[in-house]
Amino acid sequence: MSNTVVIVDTEFTSWEGALENNWGEDWQHREIIQISAMKIDKNTLEVKDTFDRLVLPEINPLLSDFIVDFTGITNEKVQLEGIPFEEAFEKFTNFVDNDMVWCYGWDGEVFEENIHLIGRCEWHETLKFQTLHPYFKAQGVDTSKINSGKLANYFGVDIEIHEHNAMDDVTSIVAALYHLKEKGQSMPFDQDEYLKKAG
Repeated sequence: MSNTVVIVDTEFTSWEGALENNWGEDWQHREIIQISAMKIDKNTLEVKDTFDRLVLPEINPLLSDFIVDFTGITNEKVQLEGIPFEEAFEKFTNFVDNDMVWCYGWDGEVFEENIHLIGRCEWHETLKFQTLHPYFKAQGVDTSKINSGKLANYFGVDIEIHEHNAMDDVTSIVAALYHLKEKGQSMPFDQDEYLKKAG
């Protein structure tokens, strides 16, 4: 069994009011524009490797002013550095190898949507995602109000990050986990009962 796990976060296309409307317009889709992850030792939480890729949205290739302001990711940067989702997913899968993939919220669902959008349904079983929401709820976090980028500061960990940049959000998640570990809290990665609940 692997001694490492992967913590992932994503950013995706959005518009003013889209969250409240659950991306309800026919033309609105949660196309991934950034995939960031850390591969960490599940016992020490030491960072072993990182992954950070910008992704070119295809259905709505022009990022809205809302999401540019929200994430700091510009149209110019995406066009210059972004790669198609299919390529990004393959690179991310290679990065993951056979590790378990953990996210703070529902990034797994966003991956599923993007896989469906490009018609690669055979990829649905490629990665297995677990959510950390139940774990952090057990630590007193109101996950409906505290997003991944706010986690570290919620626990009093002083780090300088750009909230809603996926790599910074992963940094916040890992910092919060490390803080809890230092306080004597068990980690969720090998707890069979937790895996059943989260799955």
